[in-house]
Amino acid sequence: MEGFTRSRTLSAILNEVRALAPGAAAPAVPAVPPPPSAGAEAAQAAPRIPRYVLKPQPAALHGSSVSLSGLALVLGGPDTVKRVLHPALTAAGMTPVDIDSTAPDALRLAIAQARAAHGPVRALLHLHGLHSPAVETLDDWRDQYRRELLSLFHAAQALGGELAQLRVLAATRLGGTFGRDTIGPGSITAGGVVGMLNCLRQEFPESAMRAVDFDSQTDAQIAQLLLAELQTEDAQPEAGYVGAERHGAVTVEQPLVESPFSPNRVPQADWIVLATGGARGITAELLEELVQPGMRLVLVGRSAEPAAEDPASAALEDPQQLRKALIAMLAAAGGKPKPAEVDRALARLLADREIRANLARLRSAGAEVEYAACDVRDECAFGALIDRLYERHGRIDLVLHGAGVIEDRLLADKTAESFERVLATKLDPAFVLSRRLRPESLKAIAFFTSVAGRYGNRGQTDYAAANETLNRLAWDLQRRWPETRVVAINWGPWDAGMASEGVKRAFRERGIEPIPVAAGRRLFREELAFAPRHDVELVAGRGPWGQQPAPADAGTADAVAAELPLLRGTPRLGPGGHMLLDHTFSVASDPYLDDHRMDGKAVLPAAGALEWMAQFAAAAWPGAQVAEIRDLRLFNGIVLDGDEVSVQLRARAATHSEPDAQSVSVEILNPARKLPCYRATVVLRQRLPDAQLLAVTPLDTPQPFSAEEAYSTLLFHGPRFQLVTSIDGVDAAGLDARVLSTMPAEWLAAGRPGSWLFDPGLVDVPPQMALVWGRLQRQMSALPSRFGSVRRYGAEPLPRSLRLALRLRPASQDASVVYDAFYFDQAGRLRLELRDCESTLSAALNRLGGQAGPAVRRAPEVLT
Repeated sequence: MEGFTRSRTLSAILNEVRALAPGAAAPAVPAVPPPPSAGAEAAQAAPRIPRYVLKPQPAALHGSSVSLSGLALVLGGPDTVKRVLHPALTAAGMTPVDIDSTAPDALRLAIAQARAAHGPVRALLHLHGLHSPAVETLDDWRDQYRRELLSLFHAAQALGGELAQLRVLAATRLGGTFGRDTIGPGSITAGGVVGMLNCLRQEFPESAMRAVDFDSQTDAQIAQLLLAELQTEDAQPEAGYVGAERHGAVTVEQPLVESPFSPNRVPQADWIVLATGGARGITAELLEELVQPGMRLVLVGRSAEPAAEDPASAALEDPQQLRKALIAMLAAAGGKPKPAEVDRALARLLADREIRANLARLRSAGAEVEYAACDVRDECAFGALIDRLYERHGRIDLVLHGAGVIEDRLLADKTAESFERVLATKLDPAFVLSRRLRPESLKAIAFFTSVAGRYGNRGQTDYAAANETLNRLAWDLQRRWPETRVVAINWGPWDAGMASEGVKRAFRERGIEPIPVAAGRRLFREELAFAPRHDVELVAGRGPWGQQPAPADAGTADAVAAELPLLRGTPRLGPGGHMLLDHTFSVASDPYLDDHRMDGKAVLPAAGALEWMAQFAAAAWPGAQVAEIRDLRLFNGIVLDGDEVSVQLRARAATHSEPDAQSVSVEILNPARKLPCYRATVVLRQRLPDAQLLAVTPLDTPQPFSAEEAYSTLLFHGPRFQLVTSIDGVDAAGLDARVLSTMPAEWLAAGRPGSWLFDPGLVDVPPQMALVWGRLQRQMSALPSRFGSVRRYGAEPLPRSLRLALRLRPASQDASVVYDAFYFDQAGRLRLELRDCESTLSAALNRLGGQAGPAVRRAPEVLT
């Protein structure tokens, strides 16, 4: 085949290294490649990894309004939109300045001049994506992503630290759902701004950044909607308008099920398969999973197929030994090798070993493998290669587009050349494929994209922009090629391939687990064989997907900002991968504290701390259910000595969790005193366990006690915490009671929307009853010091009335009460469970009894 070049020897590699420009950055040196994969049998036996689909969902604009003032930069966009937008921005208190140039120097100069004339930038509206250009050639395609993506890069870099407090909107016109359910006339490459903003949000967590998509609205309507988006705090990272209805996106787990209606695209021995980036990394693994004897594989790489390795290094495995051998060879050739030169030679040698090993495995499986050395960014060379395949074989059955490069840098350190190189390596060959492939005979095409674009990752703005553009292209092709399965798989990090250990570590800190190779292979094989055509944009791998709220009725996520009534802000990513949220407690902002006073001071109850931790974790890891709180411990507590106390909630995902769960360590800290107040582990699951029947040992000699007397003489809890309607029996083994659940509007400001996760009022009742039990059985009062485990069951709301059974554990001693507590609904089903809870007994605490004054009782409700 023309264009296929000969192999290179190790000496050729060394000559290539010497030819590199002095001072060029040395690539990261990969580890020695792992031993060959066990192959398809291992993948067949591998456990399945989660599979998710991206779906639009209604998402009304919701949040507090923002006062606007200062300089607003308006980058590009149709004049007809700006004629309406400018007066609206001015009326809102801002000074709009147009910048239409996309030439880097001119763009940066214009921003500097606008600053000098009008002061700091307060808002950036990037409107280049509202144009509807005709894209016919690769040059058109490149012009578009330079205008729509490089312009945002240059503007963001010019703004520098101002991004930390900036409001940023990037507009597109892809149909209102970013091309998912609806299609618009806008540029596909503009969709890359979603990935860019997702990553910039990680670097500048205090900023407000959102991509907004439109369909057929008038220019005046677009201008008014952009102003509304700019003026509102809203949790959606991406939003779109289909007509007047606003949409967001939700990540929904959707297991793949084989059925009689599955398309059954099982690869056959006569298939012609084309793969970019196919001789290394995960693409090679997936090819090995699909290969059949007789199948023809055409693998495209930038460099030639490597020749046999030089005997001087072939027997060496240790990287340090290899490095010494390369240094000796370079020195023998008459030079003093530089460390960067040696690093590059070692990286190339190890890459060549991986290519040889992968090609050998594919050939040993019976495939006819052709390795093409071709720069896939070169339209003439890559297009000619595709055309030759059609000339020789009459068809191409399957295409895997896995080519890509990673050159991670934070925004301040990224060069425009590097940014464009990362874009071009993924996007240019994708465009060529979209124009040269013949869909009438193409069975499937898979774009390998990344969760880095879908959800963001620090330092990957370019890689994310490229991957999100491929996601948009996949939807476009799915509509244009009705006979072809088109899929874009947003892979999480693999234990092989391009993701570095640093990238994988950063993902783990956010609760994202690298994909086992065998499990990833199995998912792709089944995806190709059985998935329906309408599943285009997928997410593969275990993680807390995604960063956007889910619909209130989806039953898959707690993290709808409007449904978490305690939170007043949005969690942000902080140092070391921690999610952070600041809050200031006061009786004005948290009125329930007024009903929980000790010696006259308002105190946050442990039950309140538990609900705060649960809601914080739900907001920081949306897409999953907060199912359990484990090992909640009190350290210093939160006491309002004055008018208010400021705290910081801090959370970090565990690197190891039990199957089908994600554990998150959460702390509430007093930053002023640098002390922990509470600490616990929050357990997230995809769904809550069902409510269940549970038998509890009845009390032996229960004696009733007046709930009114308990609140008026033994307890210190005010009206919001007075939830026990009757104490039906107390004896040495425990206590039975009837209890009312609460609503956020009863604890917080009137009309506050949302619902509890655990109901802090209910969680506080067992410690109350432990105090009552201590007074009646031990003549001492008890305050909670630890909750071993608090679990909730069933997705439906809790009923107003429940039955409580508190049972002591044998571990109870003179100084403490250790107990379990169970809440049952009227059907006898367990709905809330507290296990291994401990309260500390002290006669000195008896002084607290009756401090709340006369009990204010609600009318009891009787279980039916």
